[in-house]
Amino acid sequence: MIDIRLKTSSGIKKGTFTDMKTKHVFWGDCHAPSNRELEELSKATKIAVHDLREYVDPKERPKLIDLEDYSVIVLAAPHKD
Repeated sequence: MIDIRLKTSSGIKKGTFTDMKTKHVFWGDCHAPSNRELEELSKATKIAVHDLREYVDPKERPKLIDLEDYSVIVLAAPHKD
């Protein structure tokens, strides 16, 4: 699942993959995304699918990556099923 939030002049609102192509600042919360969702996210952000797979790997350690075009925050948080 990928939950997208946009920062707009009127506040934070729920977004879509299409909204990610705009100039808005956005946050994509990825929790066990499907291959199709990763491909859509890759198309919308121009981030390579193999990089996205690395970022969402459950074994990936928490980290912050600040690149030229985007930043990635990998978090590990406990949750109750």
